[in-house]
Amino acid sequence: MTATFPLFPKLPPELRNTIWHAALPHSMRPGLFPYRAGCWCPRWLLPSEAGYDPINAENNLAFEVRYSLLNKARVHVPMAFVNTDARGIAIAWTREQSSQVCYSSEGDHRGFFRSFDPDLDVVYVAPHQWDRFLSEPLNRQFESDLVGKFVDVRSGFERIGVSEALLRDAEHSLSELFDWYFGLQTLYIIMDAPSDLDLDSMENDTIQGLIWELDRSQRVASWTGSDWEFYHTFDDGQGDSRLRESIELASSGLREGLLGMNIKTFEIHITIAVRN
Repeated sequence: MTATFPLFPKLPPELRNTIWHAALPHSMRPGLFPYRAGCWCPRWLLPSEAGYDPINAENNLAFEVRYSLLNKARVHVPMAFVNTDARGIAIAWTREQSSQVCYSSEGDHRGFFRSFDPDLDVVYVAPHQWDRFLSEPLNRQFESDLVGKFVDVRSGFERIGVSEALLRDAEHSLSELFDWYFGLQTLYIIMDAPSDLDLDSMENDTIQGLIWELDRSQRVASWTGSDWEFYHTFDDGQGDSRLRESIELASSGLREGLLGMNIKTFEIHITIAVRN
């Protein structure tokens, strides 16, 4: 049996195109983008934006996360390099994924890349980045361009992912998330987080490796405004003790911050990270 199909070019164009479309990547799952320091930035509000003060211009300095400063990630689209027909279909596919996926032909960064989508993707905070993640919004305001200025602090990221190792180390500081990330909606616990995730979080380039995506995500707990509602049943005889410990660490660590900020809804998910 041969691994090639030499008669493929003789198939009708319509059939070839159907086969190429079937070979395209699946619809995008939530991507995991390592946290990168330096994303908190000031900007002046436009007159058309909510919160703009037409009387006192000094009140119009917003302080927020600039998602475009997170590293881009490579997307694996091998059929784009097969022939002209396949390449055209692959590039058309990237346009259908909104502006988050693009093609670049610049030097070593040749290929397809995906930018962070705040409506879909998750920021991964490695254990060695945790303290910096919590403190950056405050420390940034003591830099020369912001000292003595009033800033309108925006909420930052809505979804973050952490490893089980970080939960054990940072249980008592989880509530501090809401000091600055008060728009946070979901915490993803990444089971058996690959060591390469921490390597990707090293800030040595503007492009990371192939994108990590979240697979088999499952909601395990929801905050009701005053307490947790859990959706996962545990059987100690089935090896669930580690999972239960992770969920309990996360829920107890978050409680004080949720209550203190009067947050009405929040979710904890478990998931695994896979390469695209």
